Amino acid sequence: MGDIAVDDFVRFCERTIDLMSVAIGRLDDATVNAAPDLPGANTPYQIVTHALAACEWWTGHMICDHPSDREREAEFVATGTVGDVLA
Repeated sequence: MGDIAVDDFVRFCERTIDLMSVAIGRLDDATVNAAPDLPGANTPYQIVTHALAACEWWTGHMICDHPSDREREAEFVATGTVGDVLA
């Protein structure tokens, strides 16, 4: 993986996912699906859904050559509960 050790990459991913989980865990189900009043803004649920799907795509598909059925557009209209996104 070039100049980054696999262990460092895994640690970075784990820390990032853990911190997203902490932030989302502080919200309720209504807030996690509420977008700020800005043009084209996304909800916290959509942002985390997109970030996790991008991680899966880059690591699973691009690095490990696993098949991907990612539907990127669906990430930006996704809704659900705090429990859903934490699972």
